[in-house]
Amino acid sequence: MSHEHTGIEGASSTRSTDSDSRRGFVGRTGAAALALQVWVTLGFATALGLLPHLVGHGSGQLTTGTVVGRILDADTLRPVVGVEVGTRETGSTATDTNGRFQIRGAPSGPITVWVRDDPPYRYTLAPVMTADVAPGQVVSVGDQFVRLHAEVSGQLTDRRGRPIAGAHVAAVAREYSSVGPYRGAGEIAHGHLWPYVAATSRTNFDGEYRVRGLRAGRSYFLLAYTARAPEAVFASDAIGGETLSTWSATYFPGVPSLASAAPIVLTSREHRSNMQLTLDEATALCADLLITARGSPAALDYMVEEMAVAELRDHGPGSHREWPRTRRTGPDGKARICSLYSGRFRVTVWRIEGRAASEHLYGSQEILLAADGATREFVIHAEPRTPVDVVIEGRSDGRTPDPVDDLNLNFSPKLPLEQVLRTGPGEFRLQVWLAIRRSFVLGGLPRHAYVESVSYGADELSDSTFLPRRGSSDTVRFVVAADGGTVDGFVRDIRGDAAGGSWVFLLPDTPGTDASLAVRARLTLADARGYYAFAGVPPGPHRLVATTNGPPAVFHGNRPVPDLSPETVAVLRRAGLRSRDRVELPPGGHRTVNLVPAAIR
Repeated sequence: MSHEHTGIEGASSTRSTDSDSRRGFVGRTGAAALALQVWVTLGFATALGLLPHLVGHGSGQLTTGTVVGRILDADTLRPVVGVEVGTRETGSTATDTNGRFQIRGAPSGPITVWVRDDPPYRYTLAPVMTADVAPGQVVSVGDQFVRLHAEVSGQLTDRRGRPIAGAHVAAVAREYSSVGPYRGAGEIAHGHLWPYVAATSRTNFDGEYRVRGLRAGRSYFLLAYTARAPEAVFASDAIGGETLSTWSATYFPGVPSLASAAPIVLTSREHRSNMQLTLDEATALCADLLITARGSPAALDYMVEEMAVAELRDHGPGSHREWPRTRRTGPDGKARICSLYSGRFRVTVWRIEGRAASEHLYGSQEILLAADGATREFVIHAEPRTPVDVVIEGRSDGRTPDPVDDLNLNFSPKLPLEQVLRTGPGEFRLQVWLAIRRSFVLGGLPRHAYVESVSYGADELSDSTFLPRRGSSDTVRFVVAADGGTVDGFVRDIRGDAAGGSWVFLLPDTPGTDASLAVRARLTLADARGYYAFAGVPPGPHRLVATTNGPPAVFHGNRPVPDLSPETVAVLRRAGLRSRDRVELPPGGHRTVNLVPAAIR
């Protein structure tokens, strides 16, 4: 999904994946801003001279006003009680039982009002409030819909109710983005639904856990697994590493896979307690591995992960995923892994240190163990990196040059020693390991340009992931078109007043999968005048949706970044189908559409 912000001229900027921009605090002063700020208390602000004087320099004229408003939960539409609201100049106040707040002594002129989330994070889940304060006047920012952080806690036990200490409890989320939550700007080929670890906790002696920093309004799946890695012994040794039983990873409410897990959705500042989790005790199994490189047994490093854990990506700010211990095979390439159980595991093997690049090796394979107690044998192949050429071609509209020379290419996930090398204008060479699905990230597109198609040999990649093929000479080919148009207009409420800060979505009005919609949907916020604009819009039919209660999102810099979860995509699809605001955009064209915001669910 593309994310933009607009100014008076309707200029837009595409969301960046640069680490500095992702970590920055919000600093916008327009109606579409919101941020999480370090609070300046009233006394500190006074000491710094930041508070305006109530009386102007002996003239007796008032120079301050009052800002009022109401804070509502974006999902339940109920008042949020006790949340701190304030400004840098005045300090903060708390909302009352009706969610209302009143900030006195606000300096005259434009002022930005912040909603504080607790505990503080690098981003905010709250909407923006910007007011133009007049001396001696009361100005209202109206109803503001927010989503704040929440947490969940409970106890982990076995089936007999005995607490399990030292285990992990992870909150798992899903998005159509391999780059990570709220960061997937410029992703081109990612038709895969990627699960990732949003936050984790470790159980104490009584099996109790507490997972913090979860985002209200989105779905999470709780996964419990033990921290102990599968035990390994060399095949030439005695089978002393085998155990009689082990713990199998389990999703709430006691199921083995994410596909059958039950999601939980939290509201702003909710602490959901007594979430009981259980781990199943399973018969311990062993697996014999034979690791080869170039067709011969090889001594390589390896690790084994439960598939329920291995398929997760560690993107959350508080996740701190613990990787399993690594080992090395014997000279014969053989190893025996025990303390496994009936189910799916991933074996990863590699050799990357102290050798020439041509000798670097990597391999990854899923193995399946049955419950019959027999020791299974698996052959794991390691291979060197494979080169893949990428060509970016420009399709000009005849008025502008082909927009390919300054584009940047990357891919995700990116493993150690994988590279992107620029070989010429619009030409790159990838050095990648096999057996890993990836999405491409293309940055630096001009305002009028868009990606028309992506292919790998004969395969279309616009809505699917990129999986490099062994020994293939196929080229990845991007076609970038320069005939993108512009769609703009004003968002006004039913009274005709400017609805500044409204969310505006531009959705393709063509058939496609949820992954396709996640890639192609565009988002911006209306400014203080209610003005919005989209640039670089591909020709064709589109639908527009304006709303005051957008989907779950965080705000990096001065732009909202909604999640790309299946739940959000479903909401956008329903909203697009109900929308009567349809636009047919010709190549390089311009259309103006004025909108009235409506709640979306």
